[in-house]
Amino acid sequence: MPEHLKALVVILVLASVVFAFARQPACALAMAPADFARRRNLWFAITVIAFLAHSFWVYVILVGALLLITAKREQNKVGLYFFLLFTVPPIGAEISGLGGIRYFFAIDYLRLLSLTILLPVSLILRKHAVAEGAKSNYTDKFLAAYIILNLVLQLNVDSFTNTLRHGFYFFIDIVLPYYVVSRSIKDMQGFRDALMSFVVAGMILAMIGGFEFGKHWLLYSSLEDALGVQWGYRNYLDSVGTVRALARTGQPIFLG
Repeated sequence: MPEHLKALVVILVLASVVFAFARQPACALAMAPADFARRRNLWFAITVIAFLAHSFWVYVILVGALLLITAKREQNKVGLYFFLLFTVPPIGAEISGLGGIRYFFAIDYLRLLSLTILLPVSLILRKHAVAEGAKSNYTDKFLAAYIILNLVLQLNVDSFTNTLRHGFYFFIDIVLPYYVVSRSIKDMQGFRDALMSFVVAGMILAMIGGFEFGKHWLLYSSLEDALGVQWGYRNYLDSVGTVRALARTGQPIFLG
């Protein structure tokens, strides 16, 4: 059996243990049972697609379509986003451009989450904000100043086209999560749901990281070859005779 299929089996078993353990407290404290079951099934589906697609673009299309369809049934999109945040590594590839543009932008799992879950919500939130005459707060202004400063610094050392590309990355990587999380959670129940979703996702990440440390086997290291792309954060790193776990983060410091 190929290594990526063995790894898939182990990941599904470890995740099943965590889900079984987390279901009762998660549903008792914060999450509706139907929401937990739907998010859990979506987690499994995304993982299986990633390991069995054998093509990065097939994986992106299938997962993107699945997220768009499932998100429509979610009341708390932030909860869904956090629940799925650590499902698979952010392995990315460039979308080829036209004419003199070498590529439009690089897409990975995290950006796919933002574009399929957060972007539609942000458009609705923005429409309501305009209708209500809502104004930006100091946090919004500080974030805008931070992004503008970074783009000015980028432009000093890079081309205009690539600076625009980085501006797009700032939007989907930083602005979308910030805007949706800060505007869409209206009550304590929504906050509990989102936070519990993050905790469940972190529990799975910790379980996989512990397995990798104990068994000296990086479970996601074979995924990029299975998807046919190159990703630079999957190497085995030794520390005093032990393997530094990565889980789906791709880097031990990120996991820590």
